[in-house]
Amino acid sequence: MAEDDQIIASLEEWRAKREPATVERWPIPDPFGQWLMATKPGPKKRCPDCGTPSLRTATPPDNPAGEPRVVCTMIRCVASPFYRA
Repeated sequence: MAEDDQIIASLEEWRAKREPATVERWPIPDPFGQWLMATKPGPKKRCPDCGTPSLRTATPPDNPAGEPRVVCTMIRCVASPFYRA
């Protein structure tokens, strides 16, 4: 039991020290397929957070003239701007 308590304490300490997530969230485009066709493919690498190859290059919806960003399109990936818990 003491070992379990030590693990839990270590986890809580890690959570307290880590940087808060600063991933911006975007509304899911409707229809999503049309948005995919309007964006450019991202790098040939996989998403570093979820491992999916579905990366796209897009501008934020609130700033269409802004700098394009590489985004993960998987809504289950916490690094994706479309993530929904």
